[in-house]
Formats: sequence, C-alpha cells, structure tokens
Amino acid sequence: MIRVTLKPTHRDTALDITLAQDDASDNGLYEFQCGDARHEVRIDAEGNGKGCIHLHGKTIPFYTVKQDNELAVWIDGQIHKLEVIDQTAQRGSAVAQQQSGNEIKAAMPGTILKINAQPGDAIEADQSIIIMESMKMEMSLTSPRKATIATITCQAGDMVSMGDVLATLTPQDDSHESA
Repeated sequence: MIRVTLKPTHRDTALDITLAQDDASDNGLYEFQCGDARHEVRIDAEGNGKGCIHLHGKTIPFYTVKQDNELAVWIDGQIHKLEVIDQTAQRGSAVAQQQSGNEIKAAMPGTILKINAQPGDAIEADQSIIIMESMKMEMSLTSPRKATIATITCQAGDMVSMGDVLATLTPQDDSHESA
C-alpha cells in the first residue's frame, strides 16, 4: 500500500490518497482512494514518470515529474502541481505475501534505485535489501527473516515488473550459534 498526502499548490487543503493492491497476481490493478471516493484503477507505468491510468473504461495517459517536495502531474491535458506532505510505502498484504518465502519480489512495477546487499552477505530480519521506485515513490524491499543473500538478480537502473524475483535468500540456522 502506498499512502501519499498531497497539497495542491492552488488550494489550502491537503488530499490524503491511498493506493492499495489487493490481488498480487493481477499486475497493475489497484484501489485508489481519495477522501470518501474509491475507484478501481489499472496503472501501466512505463518508467521515467510516464504511463496510463485505466479508469471506468477510459485510458488516460499521465506524466509525472518530482522535484524536491513538489510533484507536477500532467493528466488528461492539465498540469496539476502538488506539494508532497507525506509519503509512505507500507508492506500491505500483497507485499507481505510476496516477501514471505525465500524470494524477494518486486511489489509493483518500477525501477531499481539501489542494491544494499550482495550475495553472501548475512542480513537481519527487516533489513533493507533493495530500494526501488514506483510511481515516483521509493520503496524498500526487506528480508522477512534473518538470512544470507544467495543471489541478486537485478541491478540499479533495471526496470522490473510486479512479481519479478529480485533476490533469493538462504535462511540462517540459529541453532548452531553459541551463547
């Protein structure tokens, strides 16, 4: 789930927007909520801040540019300038399901920004392994348990699809450690 609080530059009130993905097997399908309004949308992100939104049978192209704390969104012929007040990428149920085994998978389509571990590295539970960007939001993919990195199958700059395996883990057996 991604939650963003945005303030249109021409208004005094902020918008609280939630984008949640309920079905991890359906690429790009999200529930979009702004206030009391809820819509099912399909987002096809092409990278570099551009893509298409499919809403109520319409296909709407979009372009986004983020600079510091301002987000400019071109959608349906209009530019909307928004101040990013707060943004969080949380491990929703779809992300948690994808990270529960020994594979770290892309929770959304996006671009790999940074690799924080290498094969052979010992990592702790919830340690960040990969940072990726999706829809101008950074997301940290973390280990579900104490483990050793077996493989990293991506590199910074790679475009990935939701569900792509980005790393594999070998669980660490703590039973042989001495106190």
